[in-house]
Amino acid sequence: MQYLQQHGIQVHAVPGITAAAGICAELDIPMTHRGVATSVGFLTGHSREGGESQLDDTITASADPHTTLIVYMGLATLPLLVQQLTACGMSRDVPAVAVERGTTAEQRVVFATLSNFHSSIQEAKLKSPTLLVIGDVVRLAPGWQQTRDVAAAGGVTAAAASAVVQQEHDCARL
Repeated sequence: MQYLQQHGIQVHAVPGITAAAGICAELDIPMTHRGVATSVGFLTGHSREGGESQLDDTITASADPHTTLIVYMGLATLPLLVQQLTACGMSRDVPAVAVERGTTAEQRVVFATLSNFHSSIQEAKLKSPTLLVIGDVVRLAPGWQQTRDVAAAGGVTAAAASAVVQQEHDCARL
């Protein structure tokens, strides 16, 4: 908006909800939940040129096990994000979900633990726009357990199991 306004273009913001709230509601993931997560952190997966240290500090502070981390625009920097979070003490077993084109008919979802999050997203070939949700609240999503059940029954990867669960979910909508 600032860029457009600086170039003489009138802009009007229409109130709505953030993608994180819509996507979490769609997947039945509470952003906070008593005994699981007491706070939520929203951050961008990339920084402006010269702002890397600020982003690093924010990621370091976000490794709290009682915080749900919502990452916008984080696909390109996901390996670094995972490395930083685990270096700051976040468990590699923390559940996560990546949601491409959330709340649209083209929505695609990948559930995985932090340890195989990047590889599962690559296997599923998710593209931007994709929102990342990292934290123990992801375990509360029906899709988390369904993905685990499909993977265990079929001996498939989390990304493949997520694809099966997502197809079933899409069919249920029809």
